[in-house]
Amino acid sequence: ERKRAKIKVLSISLAQYQLISTLDAPSKHQDPFDHLIISQAISENMAVITQDGKFPYYIAQGLNIIS
Repeated sequence: ERKRAKIKVLSISLAQYQLISTLDAPSKHQDPFDHLIISQAISENMAVITQDGKFPYYIAQGLNIIS
């Protein structure tokens, strides 16, 4: 029997786009796709699995990280 991963594709909401504009991003982190992932994770109360050294900056803003 073949197992399937339980993956949910998230839509991008207006609230998530608006959250991007309120993120306090460091000047060295201007990647818009990262900002979208971060805003989705914060608004959906989900954790991000990453080794990216820039993501921990957003923990104080509500981001949960699994590294």
